[in-house]
Amino acid sequence: MIGLRSAIEAGRRQNSALIKGIGAVEIERELGCLLKRCSNLKHVEQFHGFMVRTALNHDKLLLSQFIETCSSLGFSGYAYSVFAFNSERHSHIYVFNTMIKALTLSQSAFEALLVYKSIGRANLRPDSYSFPFALKAVVDLQALHLGTQIHSQAICAGLDSNIHVVAALVQMYSSCACIRMLASCSTKFNSPASL
Repeated sequence: MIGLRSAIEAGRRQNSALIKGIGAVEIERELGCLLKRCSNLKHVEQFHGFMVRTALNHDKLLLSQFIETCSSLGFSGYAYSVFAFNSERHSHIYVFNTMIKALTLSQSAFEALLVYKSIGRANLRPDSYSFPFALKAVVDLQALHLGTQIHSQAICAGLDSNIHVVAALVQMYSSCACIRMLASCSTKFNSPASL
């Protein structure tokens, strides 16, 4: 057991620290360490319950760490349900990117693309981390038509010269055997804007 009492005590200290305005960073770090000690579904559920009771499920950093922990333990479905329940409350691209990454790494490419699509509904804009994770999901699905749409969105966002986006585009076009687009993306690696 991860020590529910120690988690509750850490939450109390964080609430006290927030009231006093000191020590919140140390408490957040302590909760992150406690989260890393989760090793099974019961631990994850206990930690999630703690987050809800103490309203820490609205903290973007802790929620992202929670999603990563669930994913690393093989509980991406649980992470996705927590994300989906809170998606209208958290409007930070970091949480969306973490969920897309977790779903992509757990071979849930379709769900990853649904989360990517929901970024716009949350009035957010994809960033240089969103596109590579979404493009990885496209590769997993071998869905070139979706990849070209995401490529267009990257161009509109002005991120088509970002080194990470270009690398993901090269990977996507080469995996989907689209040589013409692969050649145009490959030239981006030599452009000064990508370096």
